[in-house]
Amino acid sequence: PKPQPRIEELSKKEIIIPKSLPKTGELQKEEASQIELQSNIDKTLKEELILPKNKPIFSDLLKLQAKQKKLLLPKKKPEDKAIDQPKILEKEKESIEEKVVAKIDDKKLIFPKKKPLIYKEPVTKKVTKSKHFSKQDLKLAKKVFSEIEKKRWTSAKNLSKRFKNRTIYKFVKWLYLLEPNNQAGFYQYINFINLHPNFPRLGRLRYLAEHKITTETVKEKRIIQWFEEKEPLSGYGKLMLGQSYLIEGNLEKGVSLIKDGWITASLSKRDLKYLKKKLKKYLNTEDHIKRADWLAWENKYWDLKRMLRYLPKDYQALYNARLLLMSKSYGVDNAISKVP
Repeated sequence: PKPQPRIEELSKKEIIIPKSLPKTGELQKEEASQIELQSNIDKTLKEELILPKNKPIFSDLLKLQAKQKKLLLPKKKPEDKAIDQPKILEKEKESIEEKVVAKIDDKKLIFPKKKPLIYKEPVTKKVTKSKHFSKQDLKLAKKVFSEIEKKRWTSAKNLSKRFKNRTIYKFVKWLYLLEPNNQAGFYQYINFINLHPNFPRLGRLRYLAEHKITTETVKEKRIIQWFEEKEPLSGYGKLMLGQSYLIEGNLEKGVSLIKDGWITASLSKRDLKYLKKKLKKYLNTEDHIKRADWLAWENKYWDLKRMLRYLPKDYQALYNARLLLMSKSYGVDNAISKVP
């Protein structure tokens, strides 16, 4: 450790000693000098700094000076108009309304009607009496048509059998046969058409009856007899008639009907596979191309898609592009570029 310095050595060095108190005269002089400095600083600050002006008091003299110098003075704060404005007399109101009406009459303006406060759905009056049916038949008719709306055909047909008047039963049966996905057979259609030749839409019933024909359930002679009266209305009917001619031994007529019916026949996925396999001896690629072309022009998207597998590769590319164009799908340009 270093040795401590002696007291004699410390006395030789400079030591800071507190000053003595100044005299009273000198203090007064210093205070006066400080006040002068402060006043000078205030003056310089006032000259340099921008201080806000005092809020003006608008007296008459100031207003006159402002008008002479063309100065803009702030306006008074507006009070409530309802308090300030005087009430218009009823006579003045009537005169104003008359003027407005006269202007509207001259211009012939069409104004929208007022919106109703409450909207009520139109209520249909329930029928309580009928000229043609009794009270019991009228009640039954309401039940029958409620069942028809719910697609409960079995209960509707059973209820319609209770009617004294048989026309309602016939009408319900006619409505049932017009349904495309009903459970009626080919012979039910034939019996109804033969018994009621004056009913409307018999052409539609004949068209639906053709789609109920199968060579397994209906004999070929009965099919030929049915179509002797009128030619087939659908492609499916032509296919069934052609098959029946093939069974009877008339190959030329049978093959021509099958080729013609194959183009326009509306077939489900199951029917397409079954008939394609069954009639492969009589159908070739040209027949498949003709069917695909007809389906494309008729915008039968799903039927055409099912036919693609039976077409050659070049035609698959062509009709695939047409499918994409038909559905406005993505990748049309790429599909068109693949068409040879």
